[in-house]
Amino acid sequence: MEVVGSSEPGQGSPKVAKGFTNPASDAHRYTILFLICMVTFGSYFSYDVPGATVTQLLDARPENKLHMTALEYNLMYSLYAWPNVIIVFVGGYFIDLLGIAFSGVALMSLVTIGQLIMTAGAFVHSIQLLFLGRLIFASGAELLIVCQGSMIFKWFVGKEMALAFGFSLTLARLGSILCFAFLPSVAENHGIPAAFGLGSIFCVISFVVLGIYLVLDSRADRILQRNPVQDSYEEPIQPQGLQEAFKLSPSFWLCVSTLMTNYGCLYSFFAISIDFMHHVLGLPSQDGGYELTLVYNISMVLAPMIGGILDIHGGRGLVTFFGAATSAILFCSLR
Repeated sequence: MEVVGSSEPGQGSPKVAKGFTNPASDAHRYTILFLICMVTFGSYFSYDVPGATVTQLLDARPENKLHMTALEYNLMYSLYAWPNVIIVFVGGYFIDLLGIAFSGVALMSLVTIGQLIMTAGAFVHSIQLLFLGRLIFASGAELLIVCQGSMIFKWFVGKEMALAFGFSLTLARLGSILCFAFLPSVAENHGIPAAFGLGSIFCVISFVVLGIYLVLDSRADRILQRNPVQDSYEEPIQPQGLQEAFKLSPSFWLCVSTLMTNYGCLYSFFAISIDFMHHVLGLPSQDGGYELTLVYNISMVLAPMIGGILDIHGGRGLVTFFGAATSAILFCSLR
């Protein structure tokens, strides 16, 4: 039973189910967290498909009907990055305005449709379809991460929020790990279309998970008498105008700049790392994929641990600085 009557005679407050079925229980909240994390699993996996199959995509042998030049390959990442310079900034406002449910379905639709078009392009050996699919995929993927953050905030505001974000990063990194660990071999043995097809399958699975989350979230709104448009159990948060972004503190913009430069360097290197290790270090593409997963394995383990520590002791700025400084030192060591 969800709502079984009044807590006291004459009182209008509902009596909420106990145990796992109670949306306010820790067991229920962490089940919800797992579903939230899986919402972006497919998009993280699919984002890295070109990077995991770079050796095959750049293979110039005549039997490779989907041969790309280095410029065309890097353009796939540019098509992902450039639209999100504007889309993410503006789209966050509309997520606040339209709500998580509508935004999540719309964005997940773009991700899934984009990946399906890329898969079709791989099957018919059309680079133009790959570009079109990548652009549609990009229009939803980054904003879906923003929407996922709103989901986490709604369920964990004031309650282990850094830990929850750490777990979301763990599942995201698991998608990247599986991609780089297995897709080089899949592309080598079964062809590039099979690799892109696996990305499509995981996107569809993430879409199903999103539907399950929205059903449970709607149930929680009803039982806990939450406003489904709002992002937390606490005081309502009204969507702000875009001009409010220019009123954010300098420390916020410094943090954003740090993350932007750090991620820009990391993901640019990841995009070419397997091909780099193949031609410079002589590693087969499968071994290069396994080497790259080490980065994600460490991130997957440390993210929730550090998130839990930050919830208790703070120090987010110091950890951000340490991470950026470590990345800079490691990049300088590359020869």
